[in-house]
Amino acid sequence: MAGDYLIDGLVFVYDNLKLHDELGETSHHPRYKIAFKFAGGTKITSITDIEWGVSRNGILTPVALVAPVELSGAMIGRVTLHKFGLAKNFELKPGDKIEIIRSGEVIPKFLSVAERAPGKFTYPKKCPSCSSELKIEDIWLFCDNDRCPSKMKEEILNYIHKAGIEDVSDKRLEELINKGLVETIPDLYRLDIEDFLILEKVKEKLATKMYENILKTKEQTLTQFISAIGVEGVSTAKAEKIIAQGYNSIDKILELTPEKMMAIEGFAEKSSTEIVGSLQRKEPLIRELLSVGVKLKTEDINTGEGPLAGMKFCITGELSSPRAEFEKLIKKNGGVMVSSVSKNTSYLITNETDGSSSKFVKAKSLGIPVITENKLLKMIEG
Repeated sequence: MAGDYLIDGLVFVYDNLKLHDELGETSHHPRYKIAFKFAGGTKITSITDIEWGVSRNGILTPVALVAPVELSGAMIGRVTLHKFGLAKNFELKPGDKIEIIRSGEVIPKFLSVAERAPGKFTYPKKCPSCSSELKIEDIWLFCDNDRCPSKMKEEILNYIHKAGIEDVSDKRLEELINKGLVETIPDLYRLDIEDFLILEKVKEKLATKMYENILKTKEQTLTQFISAIGVEGVSTAKAEKIIAQGYNSIDKILELTPEKMMAIEGFAEKSSTEIVGSLQRKEPLIRELLSVGVKLKTEDINTGEGPLAGMKFCITGELSSPRAEFEKLIKKNGGVMVSSVSKNTSYLITNETDGSSSKFVKAKSLGIPVITENKLLKMIEG
């Protein structure tokens, strides 16, 4: 909080549109902006118990139940302990007094131990959801049972959120699972209106709405689908990169090998192996979703074909149209956009004849050809 305004920080922006163009953006954020967070308020409280939640990837996350304490205008009773490795390192246990912070005025987090209680740190040896033996790998405690109810619920919930199914909340999904109507993601597409009517406080209008919302997601983009089924290590930006290299159908994506993945810019050996392994494990799910009627739309994403195929472009300075239009044009014609100049850049596009931007200077020093937008258009034309 600052002054009379309930804010948790500020965003600083360069007051120069030309710099906005030069600095550009990543797939995550503009480089001409930077966020500054105010230090969150802290309080001392004591741990009463520790719960372990299971994620869709099987990783167990410890959450401390604490003596209620007011922090940044809210009563806090639960605090994330981040991961198994942290809880073990600090030997956290009931009775410990800990310092907590409400980071960003939203999420209560563990900060430090203020006073230790007698006893030793303990952790579950069996999954709290399916009773399978848990495994430890580095800083993670995890369940590798693919049929673990908690993992399956979180996997379905992730699909609901990413596919854009509205009105099917966490609570309603839990009801559907408990009543034996949903066990896997494809089961969502096997539901009918009558199934929703047996849920608590659901009448015909809402039941029809939920049913129709699920049907709407039978048609998805390939990028959205990969994100929804939870392929490990694949963000939306990475999915687009894969598709841009010509892997523009689910069958082509399933044929990927770690070696083919590593040939795509930005994919290292470890992440490539992880992604391919996850895709192979997800193939039965993918095939089942297609069998219940899910259809994948063709996307307007670079397929690696066209007059600019195999070329990497970077832009600096002002052009005659918004930069986004030129980026779309380049991708449509097989080219790849990069945010900075390197030895692998094919061309730097600018209308400046003697630029002073860092991109222009670096392109000259590396011997990267500098072309105008008119030259680019001529390359596309033939």
